[in-house]
Amino acid sequence: MKKIKKKKAINTQLILDFMKKNNLSKTKFCKFCKISKKSFNKIMLNDMDFCPYYLYNISLVLDVYLYDLFNNK
Repeated sequence: MKKIKKKKAINTQLILDFMKKNNLSKTKFCKFCKISKKSFNKIMLNDMDFCPYYLYNISLVLDVYLYDLFNNK
């Protein structure tokens, strides 16, 4: 039986690029965004079991629109 690939909904590469550009660890990034590491991990794994408000916090830190955090393909 073939496994169905889940399409990633969140543009995690945008977050990773920001962290790399600003030399931020996961802990520092979470503090800036005021989110827990557990929520951050869920977002990065596209778990979708987190509060959408966390994405809003991330968008503020990244200085992007909220819809930029979603893959629009």
